[in-house]
Amino acid sequence: MNLIQMQADLHRAPAVCAMADLLTCNGRWPDKHMRHTVVGTLTILTAFINEHGEVFENERGGRVKHATMDVIDEIVELPGFAWALTEVGWASVDDEGMTFGRNLNVDAPVDGRTSTNVERV
Repeated sequence: MNLIQMQADLHRAPAVCAMADLLTCNGRWPDKHMRHTVVGTLTILTAFINEHGEVFENERGGRVKHATMDVIDEIVELPGFAWALTEVGWASVDDEGMTFGRNLNVDAPVDGRTSTNVERV
């Protein structure tokens, strides 16, 4: 089974709070519950990386080739989200795509299998 691991108090993590402030202070999606929106969006992003990206085997995190910040924002349906990830150091972008840090708790492949062919229960 391929699980997305989230810590119980992720909405209180300093980087999540910073992302919520960045998204709210820049006139994007003003909402007093933005931290919870960020946590939910991280879940969507983590599932996307598991399904469509290259997951690092020896450490948590992954890379999605050809992904731009605009592509990630479109996938998670939250404008400015990828930018906020880069601002807190949880992602970086280059000419080949985006790399996401181990902070996202992306699952590593199980027994050499990728998340696309892991038996689901």
